[in-house]
Amino acid sequence: MLRSLLIFKVFFLALFSCPASAEFISEAEQEREAILLNKAERYALGIVPENEVENHSLQNEFKVQKLSESSGELRKAWHYCHHALTHHMWQKDGEACQAVQTSLDQHPELIYLTDGDGRNLLMNAVQMNRDEGVIFLLPYYEELLDFQDFCGDSALFIAIQNRNKYIAALLLISGARIDICDRNGFNVLQFSCTLENLEMFYFLESFLEKLDELKKLMATKNQA
Repeated sequence: MLRSLLIFKVFFLALFSCPASAEFISEAEQEREAILLNKAERYALGIVPENEVENHSLQNEFKVQKLSESSGELRKAWHYCHHALTHHMWQKDGEACQAVQTSLDQHPELIYLTDGDGRNLLMNAVQMNRDEGVIFLLPYYEELLDFQDFCGDSALFIAIQNRNKYIAALLLISGARIDICDRNGFNVLQFSCTLENLEMFYFLESFLEKLDELKKLMATKNQA
């Protein structure tokens, strides 16, 4: 999985780093943008046809544990991992990376610990916009990818709130669900329409259209 995520960065940059100039937007693209704007306006008003987006509230059925209720050794290991992931200059083969990997290997239960906001290590790395840290943690958090904090936010909601397209894309390519809802009853597409601008909504729509194609390209590249 880690190799696939590193390969994905190349495809992401190629597809999304160079937006088209407004002068060269075709008539078809203008029509599509008008459709998306109309859709965004409906979402912002809470008008979502049942056959268009299915909303599911995800119950956290994982054996999570509050950090405050864990042993002193686990708390120390969790805080070390958190500090390394969110404050150090993260390098794939660096000292901090190796130390965190050792901690997670020695204490697999660390992935189930949550802080005072109900967020695990992955969610904290997303909150701090640590791209490389997120890539490193994703293989550990495959079954907890859609875990929700006390506000009902998953890691994907946090990435969208931060307007971090790359991390949002990493989570989506790893299998993050778009149909779960936060405490306000919004799924990620609806939530993106509540932000100050619609940039993340347009990005999500465009990315989701390319998601299957990207997965096939990555699978082919990964086998080469």
